[in-house]
Amino acid sequence: MEEPQADRRAKRRRIQRVFLTSLVLNSVLIVAALIWFPLTTLHIHKVNQQLGETNNQLAESRAEAKSASKEAQQKAAEAQTALQAQAKIADQLKNQQAQLSQNAEELQKLRKRPPLFSFKNDSASADRSDDETAIKTLLESSFDELTALYGFPYLLHQITIDFVDQFDRIGVAGETEIDNTTAGFSITIHLKGFSPNSFQDINTVIHETSHGFHGVSAFNPVAYEEGMAVAVADLTMDRLQAQDKIRTSERYLDQNDQSLELLRNTVKVPRTTDAFYQGTDVSKRYQIVGRAFYDLEKSNPGFMLRLNERTYGYVATGQEMDYTTMRRFITDAYTGTNPDLLQVKGILLD
Repeated sequence: MEEPQADRRAKRRRIQRVFLTSLVLNSVLIVAALIWFPLTTLHIHKVNQQLGETNNQLAESRAEAKSASKEAQQKAAEAQTALQAQAKIADQLKNQQAQLSQNAEELQKLRKRPPLFSFKNDSASADRSDDETAIKTLLESSFDELTALYGFPYLLHQITIDFVDQFDRIGVAGETEIDNTTAGFSITIHLKGFSPNSFQDINTVIHETSHGFHGVSAFNPVAYEEGMAVAVADLTMDRLQAQDKIRTSERYLDQNDQSLELLRNTVKVPRTTDAFYQGTDVSKRYQIVGRAFYDLEKSNPGFMLRLNERTYGYVATGQEMDYTTMRRFITDAYTGTNPDLLQVKGILLD
């Protein structure tokens, strides 16, 4: 049966609507695609660009990390090297301290060794046996007293008494030579003779022997060296007389013909060696400096011993004494209650 015409027209209209709808949808999709594709391409490009930047940053971070790691390794190596160097220095210091300690112990042993005594006769007199016996008796008794006041000598090896007819210097009671030998210091005391009852002879032997205690650590300026010898000789004679080992009551510091105050105000005490020994005031300079050291020891027993130990320790390190250093050592060694004694002529030099 043939389909009615009206139905055919309605069917064609439905097909047309579907076609148009499909066409519209396709157009919309095409338009959307045309719009979306450039946007998507732009986004992808942007993402790629960001990825590129990220990769660059990662590459820079890796390079920095590598550089930092290398620098850290280098610093670690440097730190290790520094630690090794410090350990090496510590070992060296430890070894040096051990060596210094050993040297100090050996030095102390050598200092405690009693010196040898010998005699020479370069005079015209053939027989000096009585003089030798009297001097040996004095040295044996005075050496212990000197040690008590001064401490052990600084490497004193030998004391030689040489009898002579003449001295090189005018107006002296004796002369001394000190030699530095491989065995230690040797002191030669030149005398014209000796009497156990003579103040001058006794004082000279003790005075000159005390110089041997200092050896090459002799005080500088020389005024201090001579002043200490004057003071310790009188102090030693005080002790020997108290023990009835000498009979003379004379002392060097009592033999000035002017008051001490006058001497201090009128006599200069030079710092230099040549100037100290020149002129007619040499004995007065001995008096001034000797009295200063004598008073320091009497006011503060042990002062001389402390001063010597400070000096020996300083010289043992290879350093040389000077006026400023000696003044400081003198001040440090004095622990008494009368500091004005450190400000008198004899401690203060011109």
